Amino acid sequence: MYQTLLFLHNFIRWLVLASLLFAIYRAYKGYVSKSVFSKADNAIRHWTATIAHIQLMIGMVLYFQSPIIKYFFSNFKTAVKV
Repeated sequence: MYQTLLFLHNFIRWLVLASLLFAIYRAYKGYVSKSVFSKADNAIRHWTATIAHIQLMIGMVLYFQSPIIKYFFSNFKTAVKV
């Protein structure tokens, strides 16, 4: 499961980057041409945020599935000992 999550997290980062660049491009183009915020612009904004949130959720699951964190939680007293 860890390897699958790692692959998904890695793949989705490119989707996040592409959607952010596209959203920034649309925003800049609209700003320069002084056009109205359209329904398509709102959909791009919505899907960019959705993809970023999916990336965040996969990253959080990946964090708690990591072998280092699992070791830390199973040996908490030893890991925290100063």
